[in-house]
Amino acid sequence: MSVIGLVQSHYREVCYMKSVKNLMGDFNFPDVNWHNHAMNEDASSDCTDFFDCVNDCFLSQHALQPTGNNSILDLVLTREPHLVSNVEVMEHLGNSDHDMVTFSVHHEQEILDSTTLFHDYCKGDYQSIRKVG
Repeated sequence: MSVIGLVQSHYREVCYMKSVKNLMGDFNFPDVNWHNHAMNEDASSDCTDFFDCVNDCFLSQHALQPTGNNSILDLVLTREPHLVSNVEVMEHLGNSDHDMVTFSVHHEQEILDSTTLFHDYCKGDYQSIRKVG
């Protein structure tokens, strides 16, 4: 199996995990047109496999401005379309040929009320304890 094939299988594994809600990074597939959800006719097989993986996993892609070389190369993929908002493409970071992408993630967090008592033995006064003994 090729390196890309291994990466593709990893994407699929990650996508099918219920705990994973988003996946982001530099994917470098310039042949995908994310505005109309299509690929260029001369797209590589790796690009086609990745695009199929995104579709098979029902992922939404939120970065819709070019992030490098007039292409959308850096992606923000989510399983839930309303999980991400305020996606902005900013200037380059350092010497990178890609632009930075910022976004807001919306999530709920369950607050647990724990009544378990834990002792912090690092703060113990061991000098005084030795004097008593």
